[in-house]
Amino acid sequence: MIYFENGEIKPSEYLLTIPCFNKAYKSDKTKEKKHFYELLLYIFYMYDVRSPYSDYPENVRHSIVIKDIFLDKLPNIDSDLLSQCKEVYEKAKPVELFLTEKALSTAYKLAEYLDSISFLEENEEGELKNNPKDIVVILKSIGDIINSLKNLRKQSKQATEDDAISKELFEDM
Repeated sequence: MIYFENGEIKPSEYLLTIPCFNKAYKSDKTKEKKHFYELLLYIFYMYDVRSPYSDYPENVRHSIVIKDIFLDKLPNIDSDLLSQCKEVYEKAKPVELFLTEKALSTAYKLAEYLDSISFLEENEEGELKNNPKDIVVILKSIGDIINSLKNLRKQSKQATEDDAISKELFEDM
């Protein structure tokens, strides 16, 4: 997606053939194309499997990326262009990555469910609402879930590396 030339960051020729990225590049009137590169960084850290933030749910990931990458300063990114570029990037993802993201989202929902369990809450008959034996079964399966997620991540990263479009989009990051 980007490369270095004479110490400067430049977009790849392929990238600028994609209308939304071309428009983002041309509409950025700053000499160093600051807003354009902020867009690329945001997309990479938010949506690429190689991002160190890829395991977080999207709503959490956004806050962390803004804090860590942009030092709590929301970048000046046109929301329409961001939406268009994200859509292009999302369409280029291999199915393995899409499924991995859904599995991670489900795992986070399971974690939220486990956090919400109360062993003191009773139903109308005075019985415990959450049976500890049922929770133990879930807890015993967490190891299998973790191994499955590790395997999915590995397959997704391999699929992304094998995918020509994704590889070209972020070749030097």
